[in-house]
Amino acid sequence: MPPCRRQHRRSLPAAFSVAALMVVCGSALGQARPDPLDITGRDFAGVRLPLAPSSEPVSLAAQRAWAWEEGGVRRLALVGDVSVRMGGFRFEAARAVVWMQRLDETHNGRPVHQVFVYFDRVATPTASPAVAVSADRLPVEGVVAPAQSIQLAADRLDQGRPTDRSLAVFVRDGERELADHLRRTLGLPALRGVVRRDPEIPGTTIRPGIDRPFDPESEVVPPERLTGVLEALPPDTVREPIFADNAVISFSAGDITIVTGEEENAVILSGGVAVFSQEQAGSKTLQIAAERAVVFLPPGEIASLGGLRPDEIRGIYLEGGVTATDGQYSIRGPRVYYDIAEDRAIILDAVFWTFDAARSMPLYLRAAAIRQESSDQFRAERIRLANTGFARPHLSIGADRVTLTRSGGGEEIIDEDGALVREGETYHAKASNITLRAGDVPFFFWPSYSGDPTAFPLRRIAFASSGATGDNVRTGWDFGSLLGVETPDEWDVELLVDAYFDRGDFGFGLGLDTSWEYDNLRGELFGYVLPSDDGTDITRTGARRQFDSETRGMILGEQRWDLADGWTLWAEVGYVSDETFVDSFFDELGTNRRDFLTGGVLARTRDNTQLAIEARGSLNDFPVNEYTLQTPGYVVEKLPEIRYLRLADDLLPQIEPGLLTYFSEYRAGILRQNFADPVAAEFGYTFLSASQAAFGIDPNESIADRLRREGFTSTSVARLDTRHELVGSLKPGVFNVNPFVIGRVTHWDERFEEFSPDEREKTRWWGAAGLRIGTTISKVDDEAESRLLDIHRMRHIIEPSVTVMHAATTIDRGDIPVYDNDVENLIEGTIFRFGLDQTWQTRRGGPGRWRTVDIFRLNSEVVISEDTGENAVIGRFFQDRPELSRPGDFARVEGVWQATDAISFAGETIYDFDTNQQARSSAGVLIDHSPLSSTSIELRYINPIDSTALDAITSLMISDKYSVLGSTSYDVDANDFRRFTGVVRREFADLFFGFSISYDNIRDTTSVGIVLQPKGFRGRGLAIQGIGSSQAGGFGAR
Repeated sequence: MPPCRRQHRRSLPAAFSVAALMVVCGSALGQARPDPLDITGRDFAGVRLPLAPSSEPVSLAAQRAWAWEEGGVRRLALVGDVSVRMGGFRFEAARAVVWMQRLDETHNGRPVHQVFVYFDRVATPTASPAVAVSADRLPVEGVVAPAQSIQLAADRLDQGRPTDRSLAVFVRDGERELADHLRRTLGLPALRGVVRRDPEIPGTTIRPGIDRPFDPESEVVPPERLTGVLEALPPDTVREPIFADNAVISFSAGDITIVTGEEENAVILSGGVAVFSQEQAGSKTLQIAAERAVVFLPPGEIASLGGLRPDEIRGIYLEGGVTATDGQYSIRGPRVYYDIAEDRAIILDAVFWTFDAARSMPLYLRAAAIRQESSDQFRAERIRLANTGFARPHLSIGADRVTLTRSGGGEEIIDEDGALVREGETYHAKASNITLRAGDVPFFFWPSYSGDPTAFPLRRIAFASSGATGDNVRTGWDFGSLLGVETPDEWDVELLVDAYFDRGDFGFGLGLDTSWEYDNLRGELFGYVLPSDDGTDITRTGARRQFDSETRGMILGEQRWDLADGWTLWAEVGYVSDETFVDSFFDELGTNRRDFLTGGVLARTRDNTQLAIEARGSLNDFPVNEYTLQTPGYVVEKLPEIRYLRLADDLLPQIEPGLLTYFSEYRAGILRQNFADPVAAEFGYTFLSASQAAFGIDPNESIADRLRREGFTSTSVARLDTRHELVGSLKPGVFNVNPFVIGRVTHWDERFEEFSPDEREKTRWWGAAGLRIGTTISKVDDEAESRLLDIHRMRHIIEPSVTVMHAATTIDRGDIPVYDNDVENLIEGTIFRFGLDQTWQTRRGGPGRWRTVDIFRLNSEVVISEDTGENAVIGRFFQDRPELSRPGDFARVEGVWQATDAISFAGETIYDFDTNQQARSSAGVLIDHSPLSSTSIELRYINPIDSTALDAITSLMISDKYSVLGSTSYDVDANDFRRFTGVVRREFADLFFGFSISYDNIRDTTSVGIVLQPKGFRGRGLAIQGIGSSQAGGFGAR
């Protein structure tokens, strides 16, 4: 049952599942083409859906249902716990609209029906994760011939089309969807430009989301063909004047005085005036209230003020607390004049306000004069634009002149809370002489602007004082808004302008943070530069490094193209000016990001195969990442390398499927090790103890010098490698037995004589054989019950397993420099593992919402290694690739206890039998106080470096306006804090205010920061960080 269009929002797995489980919509061939104007979506318009009949059962269920017929088609509207079974799948949704029509054909002697279902907030909870669907709106079509009749179960069934407004809007949306799909099926363009009012849907205000911009390429329908079509089309609206042409305008007031004249009549209203405009046979209204008013009429007899048409009124002047609203926007001002004949209005000393549903944010505009030129366009002079109704907002935009236009282009949708909102409505402003104001004080000027007024150019401003960088101000700007151009929805471009008051006379930084995403490509680009830096860096070790008018910076970028026929091209660039720039300005990148490389990978993935061509190298003469700098001290460049992989080929699919599975891998390439050439002091390791502990060298030595002494080479090396694995699958009784053999051949064009003088071979032959045995034992205790521990029924699952592997090689792993861990760093000898994984499951939730929860998991293993060479400092065993394990004699135990839905405990320990000590242990707790508040605590011990640390982080929403974030790292051995950070955020009506303080004991630096960010405007969110802990844009929120 295939979906027939892209829904508003669909999760990534849903996009794949549609292709995997559903038949693609085809064109309807061999059937008569109906008149395009007959395709209204209320029935199938004589179109037979181009699908083969399915014999799967069909059933529908909901709390409430409406049933009616249109054009021989059975119609249903379902609301509340909707469940639809069709095509072997079960869809669960909040609401659904169903079309069912019996066709004049049979399938296996059974009648055939065609079905179309339009879901709201739908999911397939029982489907496999590989084909699961989750969407806000989803159309599904099908042709069915079930063995039993189609079943409908509903707590309440009403006859007739639903009249509830929100449900009627949803039904109308479904009819538009079906009409569009039928027209696409017939190869016809979408019908546009023909609209009507819908008397069936009550309402007293403009319905948001219906207005659509004119499409110059839409089909032109001759007027003589429109007879009867207007009543058949789904409802819509068009752009209209301030007062509808067919409106009836009535006036009421405490006192009424009529002044007649030869050229014009005037009606003076006082004592409280009310003006009400109601569109005939429609829902457009306009309500105006004021203290006094004058109505200007053409000359002649005045029969009544209770029902005038717009063409009978020349103008209306109102004063004294004037307010006007049509339900969507509102205006207030002391004096207003409506020129009815010219369809214009002017408001003096006015306030315009509306609500941006997409951002859940009000929009206020104060001006000396506002001229309303249509129902959706305003011109204003000497304005202040803000997102609060206060007369003196904290942050606002000022301008001499502005034109504000509202465009509808969107659709009515039901949000997650069930509210009717307008999706896609936008505002466009053209302004001149713009100032940004803090209170009444202007602090920024720009000559002109054109674009979305809610796209506030200033996204954030932060004030910080850091012991590492001194006082600084950091700002982020919407680049498109500054240039007065609209940025495409697929792009986000932010200009970074920072000032450093303690880094010289020209201490400022400029950056550009850009991201983009289309259907087949997406990427990010971040660049940052200090044109002339005279400051001092404080590195992670606490060392200081002085710069003298040097240009410093970095650039990071990545791009992914999804090409045709399974091909993907991924490219990246990474460059840093010097050794301490990232450590001082973007230290999280140096800790957590992958290696800074430049190049690309072209790959084709299809079924169980992948072909990849990789060419990547480093533009720097040093590793940027700290973990690469410490070990191995070099970056591996591939110039280039070609890889081809085949996974899980079934060798006996016709005889015994799954009995023998074959894995193969081939690679060939030219490799080079790019050493760290700068001396250790250049990285901040100026003390002998620090450089020896980190790299085993003196501060005036380089890692490259040490590597060359050890026999490593930085010249290019050609390498050929192939790996083959054969895995069997046997099931004697309750056991799963998997014998496996692995063979690998690797050839280098270098003997590495300086690295291993005794090794003369260029080719390594490596082989292994092993066995995996496992089983699953489970027991269910229906009597287990504990309200205290929230246990209701218990299932205990035990999974014992044994793995043994013996490997042999012609070249020891210690005799080859490592280019790739999964090629050169293969173990030999025998490794044995016994594992015992246990899971306890219970039910939680309550009647009607029971779910299965892993309340406790306990995994344990014992690993013994023989003749595998030097043991690892901290052992690890990898079940899928035992040859990549870190050998040793050790035991590992890990456990997770989900005590409640809000509290969970976790712990792990690795015990080394050689030292009879723990090699590594950790324990922690995670507490979810609420969806917006959480706390985590971890105690971690690492024996090889004799380190015990306690880390804690908490994020608390302590009130509707205040939130607190705190984190700390405590050195238990030194009985002192390593670092801590505290952030307090206060939400005001129109902005966020944040204050942060952090202390780094290792660097001996303190940072204090203040952040102001306009509320509701586009941006990456509130950022409150000292300069020493910031990150790079999309590569880590700045």
